[in-house]
Amino acid sequence: MPFTPGLGFLAAAMTASLALALIVWRLVRSDTSDVAVAGRETLYRLTRRGLIGGGAVVTVQDYARDMHPESQAELLRATSRLLADGVGFELICGGGGDVYLDISGFVRGAQAYVSVIDASVNERRALARQGAAVAAADLAARQSDLLEHAPYLQWRMDGQGEILWSNADAMRRRGMPAEVPALLAAKAQRLKVSDVPVQHRISIQTDTITLPLWFDVTLVPSQDGIILGYALAAERIMRAEAALGRFVETLTETFAHLPIGLAIFDRDRELGLFNPALADLLRLDPAWLAGRPTLSGFLNRLRERRTLPDQKDFRQWSERLISLGRDGGTQEFAELWVQPSGRTLRVVGRPHPQGAVAFMLEDITPAVTLEQQFREGMTLRAAALESRPGEHLIFDISGAAGFVSTGFSKLTGVRSEREDLSTAGAVHEVLRQCRQAFGPAPIWDRVLSYVVGRLNQTERTPITVPLTRNGNVLSVLELNPLPGGGTLLSFLPAESIRAAAVKTLREAVDLTLEQGRSVTEPADISIALVDRGAGDLPCTQQDLIRRAGYNMLLAAVDIVPPGQGATFTLSRQNEDVLLTLSGEGANDESMIDGTLPISLLRRYLSDVRGEVTVENGARFTITVRIPCDALNVQDADQPVRTRGAGAS
Repeated sequence: MPFTPGLGFLAAAMTASLALALIVWRLVRSDTSDVAVAGRETLYRLTRRGLIGGGAVVTVQDYARDMHPESQAELLRATSRLLADGVGFELICGGGGDVYLDISGFVRGAQAYVSVIDASVNERRALARQGAAVAAADLAARQSDLLEHAPYLQWRMDGQGEILWSNADAMRRRGMPAEVPALLAAKAQRLKVSDVPVQHRISIQTDTITLPLWFDVTLVPSQDGIILGYALAAERIMRAEAALGRFVETLTETFAHLPIGLAIFDRDRELGLFNPALADLLRLDPAWLAGRPTLSGFLNRLRERRTLPDQKDFRQWSERLISLGRDGGTQEFAELWVQPSGRTLRVVGRPHPQGAVAFMLEDITPAVTLEQQFREGMTLRAAALESRPGEHLIFDISGAAGFVSTGFSKLTGVRSEREDLSTAGAVHEVLRQCRQAFGPAPIWDRVLSYVVGRLNQTERTPITVPLTRNGNVLSVLELNPLPGGGTLLSFLPAESIRAAAVKTLREAVDLTLEQGRSVTEPADISIALVDRGAGDLPCTQQDLIRRAGYNMLLAAVDIVPPGQGATFTLSRQNEDVLLTLSGEGANDESMIDGTLPISLLRRYLSDVRGEVTVENGARFTITVRIPCDALNVQDADQPVRTRGAGAS
């Protein structure tokens, strides 16, 4: 009786086969670096129950459980078609990690088989080769894209000048004329090719373009005898260089007419630009300057020719100029160079942001000479004034004192609140000292108006006024106009009162009528002067007589009919001097009193205890009464009272 295995035995056999299949699967999916496993083939018989091998059966779904989802789907479809239609297949299925299986299915006789081979090593090598090929193709595509879109012309040519490749088509699409690449390659073939690439600037002329086209061409030799050529358009550079050249020419022509010497050194401290005045002032050869000497050589040449002033430390001094404008160096330079010939040059150095430095040399000899002459004149004038009796001050129109006698402070005996009287408005400090020394008086307001230009030129006539206190003459004040609005203020000794009072009352009135012509002549009025014995009296108050008479004339011209006249009479009544202006009025109601000239006249007379009376009507009369002592009118034989011992 044949042996028939039982159900338990069959189950044990199937379990052993399945375990063997799983061991084989794990061995196949284990480390592919194991030589004993790598490349081993495991053959399974495919049935509807699954894969049979090693005495075990496993379903296709279980076999592909650890594979990638795509590989699982492909393996299930392929095995289904193999069982159903006998269609063979060959797949590369990926497991976890870097494990790859070469699975193929085929039919032998009436049986279907599945072969499994570990292909991890070969697959990784194939993937690596595929990745390298893709990377190389991508790099080649990018390089080709760069070459095609480069904004300059490129080509490869052999030793005979034959063009092997160029991006001429791309450059033509950019607007380059079609014949330019060939013309450039033909000219470039004649250029010398060296191991070190050298840039050459060449031009080509085409039939379609009138102006030449400029290119910067560089040739690079390669190891296989091929020459690489590159051409950059240089039209803009040529236009910029031409514009720069024209600009430099314009500057040179402009600076050529300047009397100021100009020297511009670039950032390397080489002379880049100069004008003829520089060569003339420093007595340098223009041909030598055109050789672009350095700043150091320039200074050494000046030192050799004794054009520079002597320097205690020439090296340190020259380094200061060379480092002008650089980090750690000085940022400004200004000196006066006095040459042995006596010429004086003002030298100014100006650094520029780009590293250049400009030196300007100006001949200021005339200005220095004029200043010296002015100082000598000031010294001579001061010496002349100091030699005269009394104390003197000179003011300009701003009230600044240009000269003050050394004894002025001693004369006033007042301590000055300002040490310097040469600033504008210093006349106020001087008048403050005068008021304290000689007492308050209207003359000080008159001096202020005289000095700061509140009076017109016709009113700025010489004035002589004795300064008295308690009837004693302390000093004699003189005001004299100077050119340019200046004023000479003098404090003369009291003994000079007689010399100052040489003018007469008649002279003061004559001067008034002379200045009054500017008022009477336009109004067609004539003035007759009648002297009744008072004109010969000495008078020191010339200015007061002039102001009084001038305002009397202003009041009269408003009412005297054109073509008529008036009479100006001088007389003396007791201790008073009378000035009378009378004439025919325009009508019976002619009014003079209350007008502005009469109001001003009353104001002037109030300061000297004088008075004015006016008679209105068909005939008018203006009478001014001034005390003789207020005018300082004295008889020739009357003694002068001067300040003596015990006088206050």
